[in-house]
Amino acid sequence: DFASENRLSDQVAADYIRSYLGGDGFASSDTARDRVRRLIWGLLPGGRCSVERIASHLSMDRRTLHRHLTKQETSFSELLDGVRRELAARYVTHGNRSLTEIAELLGFASVSDFSHWFTRRFDSSPSVWRRRRHLAEIPVTTA
Repeated sequence: DFASENRLSDQVAADYIRSYLGGDGFASSDTARDRVRRLIWGLLPGGRCSVERIASHLSMDRRTLHRHLTKQETSFSELLDGVRRELAARYVTHGNRSLTEIAELLGFASVSDFSHWFTRRFDSSPSVWRRRRHLAEIPVTTA
């Protein structure tokens, strides 16, 4: 699934991230964790995010990347989950994307997989979360 292009990807955001990353896109003080997070942010919405692709962007083997992240007490899976959490909260709360589109943007095989993941992370289904956030934004008026 990660190898295929995502037709729902946000091309404007992808272009911005590409320009932001520029040459190698990293400051010399960036840690492996910083670099991986930045790459996940850039590659995830396009449907091309995998540990192998991230390692390739960093010009290293997947196992070498794993060792670097282990030294920083994290893993690719933890970083991916963290970025997904941030993007999911943003996409579900703000915007007009359907849950199916959001699931695809975040690399889930189905909206059901996304809903189960979201519910475990946020103690609420995405549709209930969206409804609550929407209601919180509507000003209460008294007559």
